Amino acid sequence: MLKTLGAVCFWGFYLLFIECLTDHYYKWGNFINMIKILSTPLNFIGDLWFLFTFEDKLKINPMKKVEAIIRKSKFSSVKKALHEVGINFFSYWDVTGLGNEKEGHVYRGVSYSTSDIQRRYLSIVVNDDYEEVTINAILTAGSTGDVGDGKIFVSQVDEVYRIRTGEKGGNTLK
Repeated sequence: MLKTLGAVCFWGFYLLFIECLTDHYYKWGNFINMIKILSTPLNFIGDLWFLFTFEDKLKINPMKKVEAIIRKSKFSSVKKALHEVGINFFSYWDVTGLGNEKEGHVYRGVSYSTSDIQRRYLSIVVNDDYEEVTINAILTAGSTGDVGDGKIFVSQVDEVYRIRTGEKGGNTLK
């Protein structure tokens, strides 16, 4: 009886897993709730072990959005570094920000305010396997070692669509 229940729960989990993969339904909270419904308490622990052991293998085209605010003077070197690591498309904007530095700088006898800082904002969406190289390229090429070099923000991207074909997923980034 217990073996039969275990087999039913395993196959229920397996079929649910296949359905989730085919429907691109991989939000972990809902996924775990569905496992709870299909599993007995004993098998639920085994199902969770399976889920967390193979979590990195279950990801389907995981993507990240890397946003960076850098000095305008470092833009060309950052762009070159990104192209060298295989990042050939990204968006950028000229932005103005407010910094922590309150002192003005004097250049040729004229005092300049440094509270408004001209920067360049980069927005790059990459597959997970390019996340680390993208960040490293920006860090190495964009650094001067001085205050105000900028910031990098990384966030999860759930889905990407190519407008021309309607194709979706991580393959649209290639």
